[in-house]
Amino acid sequence: VTQPYITHNDDWDTVYSQLKEIEPALHLLTLDALRFDIEVIRSMRDEVEDAFWQLLVSVLTITAVTVVLVLLLLRQVNRAAVAQREAASVRETLSKAIDSINDGFAFYDTEDRLILCNDVYMNMYRLGDEFLGQSYEDITRHALRQRLLVSAQGQEESWLRERLTTRRKGGTSEIKLTDGRWVLASDHPTADGGTVGVRSDITERKSTEQELHQALVAAKTAAKAKSEFLAIMS
Repeated sequence: VTQPYITHNDDWDTVYSQLKEIEPALHLLTLDALRFDIEVIRSMRDEVEDAFWQLLVSVLTITAVTVVLVLLLLRQVNRAAVAQREAASVRETLSKAIDSINDGFAFYDTEDRLILCNDVYMNMYRLGDEFLGQSYEDITRHALRQRLLVSAQGQEESWLRERLTTRRKGGTSEIKLTDGRWVLASDHPTADGGTVGVRSDITERKSTEQELHQALVAAKTAAKAKSEFLAIMS
């Protein structure tokens, strides 16, 4: 049987008296421990609160910045949409305007690609929508392959070179088509490096000129015959 460590009352008294002696120290130690725990808890609480508020401020800041960016983006998108609608409206108005012109009209950009033209111009050279964006030289070669240009037949390459030179200078050329029409081709460089082309049907004028020429030849022939007759009679 195990015997207790303290077996006499005197021993208990001794232990008790020793405990009483260190009671104040134990009490202070306990208070210090409690105060330390409280300080640690307060410190941790303060750190947690600081971290919470910092996190909250960060979240609110990010949210505010995000909202501002979204609003700016929506504003830019709205502006772009408005600008796109306005551009489409202007383009439609311009298309209607040039379609109302009796002459053929075309606009080529700085790289000499067809950007805009009316139906008169397209029908004159038998063009389709697939020719938009192609160069003037390619479009003219298409017309040559279609044998639409009487003036160029038999001398296609030399005629094309001369036509390109005249066009770059902004001049005019009279072109006869295989359907009998005469076209006055006028090309005008723009300030930004593009080219505006106008194709006017001058068939009636050329017919009048031909009639006048024939009448003049007939008059000269008649005058010559009259002179010869008078010379014989005299």
